[in-house]
Amino acid sequence: KENRQEFQTIGAWGAKAADLNEDGWVDLFVNNFQEHYSYEVPSFIYWNGPDGFSLTNRTPIYEHGAQGNAVADFDGDGHVDLAVTSMMGRSRGDYDPCHLYFGDENGHYSKDNRIEFMGREAYEQAFADIDDDGQVDVLIINQGEITRLANELQIFWNDNNQFDPWRKTGISVYKGLAVQVGDLDKDGYLDLITCNYYPVPGAEGIQPGMLIYWGSAEGYVTTQRTSVPIDKTRAPTIVDINGDGHLDLVCGQERKDKTVDAVASIFFGDGTRNYSNDRREYITGSEDTGTPEVADLNKDGFLDIAFAGEELKVFYGNKDAKFSKENSEVLDVKAKTTNIGDVDGDGWLDILCPYYKGGGRRSWFSSILLGGPEGFDADRRIELPTDGGAGGLISDFNFDGYTDVFFWCHRRDGSTDEVGVFGDHFTNSFLYFNGPAGFNVENREEIPSQGVHYDTGTDIGNIRDRSYRFDYISSAHDCGGKSPASISWVGQTPGLTSLKFQIRTADSEDGLKDAKWHGPGGVGTYFTDSGTPLDFEEAPEWIQYRAILDTENGAASPILSSVEIDFE
Repeated sequence: KENRQEFQTIGAWGAKAADLNEDGWVDLFVNNFQEHYSYEVPSFIYWNGPDGFSLTNRTPIYEHGAQGNAVADFDGDGHVDLAVTSMMGRSRGDYDPCHLYFGDENGHYSKDNRIEFMGREAYEQAFADIDDDGQVDVLIINQGEITRLANELQIFWNDNNQFDPWRKTGISVYKGLAVQVGDLDKDGYLDLITCNYYPVPGAEGIQPGMLIYWGSAEGYVTTQRTSVPIDKTRAPTIVDINGDGHLDLVCGQERKDKTVDAVASIFFGDGTRNYSNDRREYITGSEDTGTPEVADLNKDGFLDIAFAGEELKVFYGNKDAKFSKENSEVLDVKAKTTNIGDVDGDGWLDILCPYYKGGGRRSWFSSILLGGPEGFDADRRIELPTDGGAGGLISDFNFDGYTDVFFWCHRRDGSTDEVGVFGDHFTNSFLYFNGPAGFNVENREEIPSQGVHYDTGTDIGNIRDRSYRFDYISSAHDCGGKSPASISWVGQTPGLTSLKFQIRTADSEDGLKDAKWHGPGGVGTYFTDSGTPLDFEEAPEWIQYRAILDTENGAASPILSSVEIDFE
């Protein structure tokens, strides 16, 4: 201790000693990596001399997250040069901007038409009218990779399509990864499902990596929440996967310790708040699985599960909603998340696989695995360049009849050929427009973003087939000897959405299931005008209606308030 000297550094990661200014004294070059919230810190050259080193006799060398250096005469001019390796730039750990871009009918997005929310290393978002005032609220979950792990899910409340950064509510999470919304207990209020990557400290033996905040007329409180015993899981899929009328939670399972036996699981709902190990089933062969997506991929009528991860794992369902390694396929395709949709328009669902990182690179090709009657094949795919693809979204963004794909991009690589082009979290996310000739790099929209992570966790479209149409079938009605005279409804159709109806009739309630749906012009037609008369030569015994809610491309939804069939 008496024979050493201390130097001020900023998260030092490396040092070299050499006579850098050729004065006969050995100087010290120290690489500084980061301070608490930023990689934008200088490295230091401490100059030696007859009086030794001092705090202020130093020169800052500005780099971005410097991790190491080399000292040599690289250009052969007789003078010592410095080479510095840097990991990344910009800040981390402070409040980070999250941008909500407003779209138009052409699928264009710009900085001139966006608003900003502040996150804390935000990971995922959700959109829902959780206070039932008719306006969509914004939910952003904060992860806090290098700041406090005990963080918040932020709810930004919508007020006539206006947001205020201080008109928000915080809900406690712990290293939050994901947020989902659904009415799990069927009480008419939306519940919030939050995923914490680590167990909450002091959990007394359980692993509450998932917290369900139960909705009520009073909002959300910590005294009305359920801890679900699972950790290291990302956004679950909320789905009635066994067809019993109750919502279930499909959860992936990551492992930090590869010796631990941990697989994905399904927590089955029963219409109450009982999501526990008593109603849990494990999926064999599903180790190291990330975000799941659910759909009927092979068109056999049963729901299947696709898990993101270092490999894409697809588990095919059956009539008992049982999933196993024996009825699955593993594809050598990296996917940070997954999204499902019929991208190529052939009637089979495809799987979007954003490429996040691997082999020391971020800028690489993300994949669209093309579905078909034979399943999926890693060699049958579309590849599109992305920069650290972290999530995706599938829709017809510009209403031209072709399905487009959007990639949230996290970070681009630097250039080995161009000075000053370094790896950066300030990178564009990409909207690839589809068309008659498919996709190409020239036909994409580049949307400014900053280190975005993940996506909305929920695909656009019907969970079974990702169509943009949703059907509601009414209960059967006994006409009681009267004849149906007209059908009317009250609803709203924002944007290009629409409401239309069909009816079917039969001599008995059991006969309805075999009857054909029809509109005013017969089978294949629809009632589109409220108050349309119903003409029957002979009064039916039983009647039923079907409401078709068409969202056009999933961006907005029609709202159906009431339906009335008059009798005479």
